[in-house]
Amino acid sequence: MYLIPDFKKEIDSQIKKVALETLKIDVKIKFSESDKDLSVYIWYANEYDSIATFTISAMPGCCGIAVSNGVKMEEWCRNRGFGKALHKIRMYIIKRMGYSCVICTDITGNIPQERILYKNNWVRVNSFKNSRTGNNVSVFVHNFSKATVLSWLNRLNFRRWNMFNHCVKEPEDSLWGPDNHK
Repeated sequence: MYLIPDFKKEIDSQIKKVALETLKIDVKIKFSESDKDLSVYIWYANEYDSIATFTISAMPGCCGIAVSNGVKMEEWCRNRGFGKALHKIRMYIIKRMGYSCVICTDITGNIPQERILYKNNWVRVNSFKNSRTGNNVSVFVHNFSKATVLSWLNRLNFRRWNMFNHCVKEPEDSLWGPDNHK
């Protein structure tokens, strides 16, 4: 997935602006591109420590689906609006690259990440216990052409999706369930 230079400059300036507004720091952006992946690394402008990273991959066998993976952010960057803004930039990149749908997975119970996903019209379509790690994992989907419908279904069926997943029980006082989802 190779980006044209003008689009790279646009993304670079957007991330730098968001980092300055939310984190009050200057950052450097590094793009790593291959035939199947685009990785974006965000560094301190004057240091060697990465503060955030994400990768967008093409789903094998389907050129219309992107896989958002490797999303990481340093602890001190959280709860400042940087994750929310970075998510919007990531979705903008995916949409501009021509994808119709994007999927991601996360460890069930990562409340800050799940909150960002639900507020941006993602739908949790499945949960399972990873037999390799023992972690409970949630699978999320965002369909660019049907975001409004998926958001409505998400609110209506949030607990119904979990009725069929015996390995994960949603807390009753969920902050992002159908009653409190905005």
